[in-house]
Amino acid sequence: MRRRALLAFIAVVVLAPAVGWSATATLTASKDNSIYASNVAASNGGGAGIFVGSSGPNQGNSPRRGLLAFDIAGALPSDAIISNVVLTMYLGQANQGGGNHIIDLHRLTADWGEGTAGDFTTSISGTGMGSDASPGDATWTQRFFEQTDWTAAGAEGDYIPAISGSATVSVALETPFTWLSTPTLVGDVQDWLDHPSTNYGWILINEGEAASQSVKAFYSRDATEKNNPNGDPLSAGWNPSLTITFTTETQPTGDYSANSAVDAADYVVWRKMLGQPAFPAGIGADGDQSTVVDDRDYAYWRERFGNSPSGFTSVANVPEPTTVCMMFIAGPVVFWWQRR
Repeated sequence: MRRRALLAFIAVVVLAPAVGWSATATLTASKDNSIYASNVAASNGGGAGIFVGSSGPNQGNSPRRGLLAFDIAGALPSDAIISNVVLTMYLGQANQGGGNHIIDLHRLTADWGEGTAGDFTTSISGTGMGSDASPGDATWTQRFFEQTDWTAAGAEGDYIPAISGSATVSVALETPFTWLSTPTLVGDVQDWLDHPSTNYGWILINEGEAASQSVKAFYSRDATEKNNPNGDPLSAGWNPSLTITFTTETQPTGDYSANSAVDAADYVVWRKMLGQPAFPAGIGADGDQSTVVDDRDYAYWRERFGNSPSGFTSVANVPEPTTVCMMFIAGPVVFWWQRR
């Protein structure tokens, strides 16, 4: 009787049913740029801002358009099924009299370049006219400066007219603006995962680009300072980011140590990799496929403790690291009780 009670106690501590999971990955832009109608030889591939909309009278009321791309295939498992996509960008500069404007994402159908134009800048201020394009930079008339033209100026003819996503952008500086998930946005990203060679990213076009002083400037992936007099450091989280929610046909097993068992050895691997990035999602100890090894990956391993990589028919849950020790203690206790 006492033996049954002890075994039942150990089972309650150790065994638990499997739980569902949802994977989310947040990617930083792999390249971005701005193109300028007022200067077809200007670009901002290495600059701190992405400009979208028209300038004021002093700069000829000329349009600017932004270009943006993310390395989808390099960050997600190849069998990922994408369900939600959100783009986030922080506004660093805007004419305070410019008002609200809708900025649209259109899927590009031709490749373009991010060169080094403007790479001497660390903040958006003073870069609204762009810099002399470097070889390979995208400009208003060329996809790759001194190499390949757009079909027409402003990338016309090289993007899909249908809008993938939209956001209303005000003049509130240091504010994140989001392009919320739409079926088209999800479709773009899924197709780029399934067919990486077609991933040319999006062009950002301000619906009010014909209006004077409608330009909005977002922090680019190269920005390192806030656009204020103090030049405060810019958090990496303020660079353009794409948050993707997905599932996979094959779930990671939790076998971080690759020893064909989900056991204590995987905890050691997780501890060593804690805080490190994981690309593509799911490698190393990135069990929840978030592209970073964190506490959630410990929980993922814990929920699968005791499994073999071949399946999830028997799931052992280790609520805390100390429980791993309890299991090693419990074994001899059970053996001793059975011998009595």
